[in-house]
Amino acid sequence: MRQSPPPDSLANVADRLAQVCSTDIGLRTLRLVAQVHAHVGHGSSLPEALPPAHIDRIGIWSRQMEDGRESYVRDESEPGWLWADTQRLEPRKTGTPRIVFLGESVARGNEYAPGYAPAIVLQSILRTAGLPQAEVIDLARVSMGATQLIEVARASLALNPDAVVVFAGNNWSHALPEDLRAVASTLLQCQQPWVTARLLAERSLLDIVRRLANALGEITREKGIPVVFLIPEFNLRDWRTIEPDSPLLVPEHAEQWRTHRRAAQAACAVGDYATAESAARRMLALDGGTMSITFHLLYECSADRPSRERRALLEQARDAGLGQLREYSPRCNDFTRRALLEELPRQAVGVVDLSERLAQYQKAELPGRDLFLDYVHLNATGIRLCMAFAAQWLLSHLDTASAPAIPMLLEAAPEPPPETIAYAYVHAAYLNFMWGQDPQLQKYYCQQALEAHPSGKEMLQGLVEYQVSAAPARLCQAFCRLRERVGAAAHYSLDVFERNGRSAIGLVECALEVLEKRPAAVPYNLSTLLRRAQGPKPGATDLLDPYYRASSALVFFGGPLLGDERQRAYIRSFEPVLRFFFPCECGAGVSLTITWRIPRECRTAGVGQLYVNDCLVRELRNAHSWRTATLSLPPSLIRDGVNTVTVGWPSPNVDWRDRLEGLVRSADMGRTSTLYPVYGDLHSLSLQVK
Repeated sequence: MRQSPPPDSLANVADRLAQVCSTDIGLRTLRLVAQVHAHVGHGSSLPEALPPAHIDRIGIWSRQMEDGRESYVRDESEPGWLWADTQRLEPRKTGTPRIVFLGESVARGNEYAPGYAPAIVLQSILRTAGLPQAEVIDLARVSMGATQLIEVARASLALNPDAVVVFAGNNWSHALPEDLRAVASTLLQCQQPWVTARLLAERSLLDIVRRLANALGEITREKGIPVVFLIPEFNLRDWRTIEPDSPLLVPEHAEQWRTHRRAAQAACAVGDYATAESAARRMLALDGGTMSITFHLLYECSADRPSRERRALLEQARDAGLGQLREYSPRCNDFTRRALLEELPRQAVGVVDLSERLAQYQKAELPGRDLFLDYVHLNATGIRLCMAFAAQWLLSHLDTASAPAIPMLLEAAPEPPPETIAYAYVHAAYLNFMWGQDPQLQKYYCQQALEAHPSGKEMLQGLVEYQVSAAPARLCQAFCRLRERVGAAAHYSLDVFERNGRSAIGLVECALEVLEKRPAAVPYNLSTLLRRAQGPKPGATDLLDPYYRASSALVFFGGPLLGDERQRAYIRSFEPVLRFFFPCECGAGVSLTITWRIPRECRTAGVGQLYVNDCLVRELRNAHSWRTATLSLPPSLIRDGVNTVTVGWPSPNVDWRDRLEGLVRSADMGRTSTLYPVYGDLHSLSLQVK
């Protein structure tokens, strides 16, 4: 069989491959990539063929026969909030156009679910705009991956749809062969390891896209059912990626990179953008485009550049982590988008590129909080727009009259109830805190919650009460009220904080600031709230208790790491700074005790610092074994209300090859590990009011 030609839009990948392979080292690298991919690629796990005639299961709905009628009944095999709350998938009614709607969390609209979701909006538009009996079956699932997407798409044929809509592509961005040991071993043999890692990731992504396109193409070709794929957009304007303190470089280059970063940030702060850009370009020369902060700094220096050029910098920032063996928020990167745009039409699958369509319709330079609640999840405006684009495509392919213009379709797109809008914004504030986003963005979503509905105020007050409460979550009335009122997605966030410690002092401060600006607002005394709930008590107060964490949640939940999952009896810091807080009265006498070490693997001669309220109170000597120090803090240093304790670590002096070798050794011993260096360990941090 003659093979089809390679995709034209992937020429940039071919160009990069040609550059890499122009030397003997590059050719060896390509061979290593091919060997690793053949051994542990993603492709073998993806389904290959259409399902049998009788389909026993569609997602969490199982086939049942009652009075000779086939239906699919929901079971409890997975948490209910992951899927739509439909209890039964009934046989299709005669004369009822049926559309199956598939995808991941962005398709679930789970910040608004269950009462409002993209599938509900799409159905309403279709019924108003030409298909009055249209039925949209919501089969989207939170965290749906490519394999499950293919399985559910094929199984959905049992529902006899007239069309299939797929809204996905964010959950594949960590694509790499699952065997990290094999990846690390390969990278150790390369002169340009992170170029190789990116090529591995891109090859895995292309494999995923092609297999998905083939599966959707089978539905179109063999069943004659139109399929359209919505390629998601990303919150380019507002979202900032959490990433390690420095790229994986040899120690000398890592320190140079950090020096240039400090210079660029300092220059930006005073408006000296020429100096900042020069320093940022030196960062780029060292990190090879693997750090998003480099592109964000270049963006700050580009106010006089064309909008398309500025947008490209933020797209590069979004995609910088591809292949870098670290975690970051889901997203559809440019490589995936281009591959989908090329592969899907080749399989007769329709495409709606939301990046392009939203830019055309909004006439805004960059997508941001006007469309999004966080990194990729849409607000009600974004959902309505995207479903209008989907409806326009469907109406033009389902034998209806000419599809109406987008403004007319938007008139048929329902808004969520105001209370639903309020709790979506409360959860957005919560999620932005968890991912370490700008406090101004957290305040924005708190403000939007207050303006949406009076219940927004009640939920923010409940959030504050829950965060400062000393009661276990399940015994805290505020926690129970939040669980009753928030949408499906927020249940996951509340569960995370219940398991790992719920402190969100930064978000509490943002919420209180917004609440206190309301007309006739009752002043909140955070100091009183905190002291009443968890203030210093007789005996020592353990600041390592999750309640007293003041850094963003992900710093303590593992941060932007991949592979390190070990449980420890102490806090291991993969970040240069850890922050804690404690409530106290002004002028109180406080003693602080800390037990720390800087592991031998850090290979640093530097010292750490211990700060209280941004005042240096002690240097932490470079000790490979545990050291303990007790300090009596002067009363003048203690504030009334929230006081902060900050532990700053020296920069580790670790070669990336050492980290790769450590990952391989850990894998050989059956242990997990991470590429990113350790900064220091805390065994205890406690205070006592005298």
